[in-house]
Amino acid sequence: MVRAYWRRVSQLALQDTLRALSLDSTERAVLRVIGTVVGVAVVWWATKGGTTGDLAVRIAGTVAILTLFPAVYLWKFFATPAKIDKEARDRVADLTSKLDIREKRERLRTVLWELREEGVKLRNEGKITRVIDSWTEQFHAWHAKVLEQSEILSVDLRHSLEPIDKIGPESNEKVATNDPFHQKRVSVMSEMLARLYRYLDRSGN
Repeated sequence: MVRAYWRRVSQLALQDTLRALSLDSTERAVLRVIGTVVGVAVVWWATKGGTTGDLAVRIAGTVAILTLFPAVYLWKFFATPAKIDKEARDRVADLTSKLDIREKRERLRTVLWELREEGVKLRNEGKITRVIDSWTEQFHAWHAKVLEQSEILSVDLRHSLEPIDKIGPESNEKVATNDPFHQKRVSVMSEMLARLYRYLDRSGN
């Protein structure tokens, strides 16, 4: 386990080093080698006086150029564990966030299924009730809760439920009272229940 971890660290450090030095392709690697050779040649040519100081500059310049790769690699090697740790924490945070969103959606779906069941009972009562005012209060309370919860789950669902721009044939049930406003509310409620069912049934598959 430990060996595998440090093997991964060394591999990632090497990859980062190659990218940092533009050696992550054959063409770039060749160009870098040529650049290194040219750099060493320039250092030696620029210090061709032959004094001890010139020799020291030659050696220092050559060492600086030739040790660039191992220096960058060591830097990346020591920085890689922190990078791996951050990536792991980000991955855990992302998975946790997705799980929280999924759990939230399932809770909302459960609430809407319950509201639909409650709505079916209320709609059926509306077909036979003579106490319109009492039923209308319950309808408005139910209607508000459905719109509130549906908007949290899906803005599209919310827009499909309010306003109801078209009522299907199956929503034109007979109602005991002749009050046209009550009849319209019952029909609207039936259409809302139908649309809510289609959305929840489709999104659950």
